Amino acid sequence: MNYLIGIDAGTTNQKVILFDEEGTVVRQASRPSPLTASPDGTAVYDAHAVWEQICALLREITSEDGHRRQIAGIAVTGMAEAGVPLSKSGEALYPFIAWYDPRTVPYTAWWNQHYGAANIAEITGLRVQHIFSVNKLMWLRDHLPEVYRQMTMWACMEDFIAFRLSGVLKMDTSIGSRTMMMDLQRQDWSPAILEAAGISPEILPELVPSGTRVGQVTTAAAAKTGLLAGTPVYAGGHDHVCGALACGVLRPGAVLDSSGTAEEILAASSDFGRIQTLGAEGFNVGRHVAAGRYYMAGGIPASGAAVDWFQNQFSPEPASDRPAAEGLLFLPHLRGGSSPERNPVSRGAFLGIRHFHTRADFQQAVYEGLSFEFLQSLLHLTEGAPPEKIIAIGGGTKNRRWMETKADVTGLPIEIPAIQESTALGAALLAGIGAGIYASAEDAAARVYRVGTTIRPKEGLREAYDRKFSVFTQVYDTLLPLHQELSQV
Repeated sequence: MNYLIGIDAGTTNQKVILFDEEGTVVRQASRPSPLTASPDGTAVYDAHAVWEQICALLREITSEDGHRRQIAGIAVTGMAEAGVPLSKSGEALYPFIAWYDPRTVPYTAWWNQHYGAANIAEITGLRVQHIFSVNKLMWLRDHLPEVYRQMTMWACMEDFIAFRLSGVLKMDTSIGSRTMMMDLQRQDWSPAILEAAGISPEILPELVPSGTRVGQVTTAAAAKTGLLAGTPVYAGGHDHVCGALACGVLRPGAVLDSSGTAEEILAASSDFGRIQTLGAEGFNVGRHVAAGRYYMAGGIPASGAAVDWFQNQFSPEPASDRPAAEGLLFLPHLRGGSSPERNPVSRGAFLGIRHFHTRADFQQAVYEGLSFEFLQSLLHLTEGAPPEKIIAIGGGTKNRRWMETKADVTGLPIEIPAIQESTALGAALLAGIGAGIYASAEDAAARVYRVGTTIRPKEGLREAYDRKFSVFTQVYDTLLPLHQELSQV
């Protein structure tokens, strides 16, 4: 029996999981990510602490000699845009700047003014946002010129961990897709964007497909991790996209719903023309970890966060079971608008409040508003190729009522995988594909994907939800002028 390791360097937690070839968890270890956050919203991860913790987690799962002798490969997944500047000797010159850190917000205006959102979308498939890695590099250049001058390499989180394991620095194209520096069609760094940003291509890693062999565990890394020297290390990928691989979201027919504090809605396609269209419409698109495919994604910035907010502030009681919350409607823009209208000015709102509405009705309206917001993105993403099912992963799947409401609103069955560690499993599968254990992404997904629970839409609610959704689609545009006024108060 061969074993595979998936390392998940997440925003909140770091996980290292040992899987067998069938995707069964053999051993796992997890600790909170070493995050340092400030009151102004800035957030960093100390690179030394990241590496030391990954080493400790690897030692936990490799303590049985029989397991480590059968490890066929390792790959890393995690947060996509966080990056670190490295010296010539490979030492971190500054901490990882977290993907959501707001220090780079001013650069969005710079890009829109000097380069143009349409040009960025055409080359990279991305809408201009502060989170992408290019803005972190520009911030270092402008605010820490001595660090920038000494930097000879730039690495995202996944590349850094693989580099520490193998001594070789490369970046897979699904992570490259989140830098706002990669030409999506060419799968290479864009000379035009690098020139505009004033960034030398020499500091950027070679771009490779996910599942490419990067190198092997060095003697020094073996001593720190408990792994055997020579264990192969493969290029991993972006966490949501690795989750899509593990769930078999590789072509039209299924969409991935990854719900936690925020929510990502992801579909797969091999049609580059369709990808370009969605990129121009404001969705994020990029290279899938599966060969020859792209992903297209929309998101809800405050998804689980909206549920937590309401329960913490107003009501921990169960939601109402009255259909359509008796006409009560919720716009879930607690952190601005969702895809494709990512407008930070838009705000949350309850509409249609009457004297008979209860706290339970409000809770149900929150679930419905999130489900309507999900449905809007879903209809855009899958236009012309409606999906047959939704595959849901993440913390949101533990909320049964929310999942039931989403099934009722969309009219689609929701599958919750038996193995919930889909992102780490996706990374492990990439190592398995690289090692030849699986013949392809399809073969890997077919071997490991098992349905844990299926939630089907209830009968008799279609008409009520269709009518309510029709109203919901008008709320954003109707309220936006008022929200713009409120933003000035």
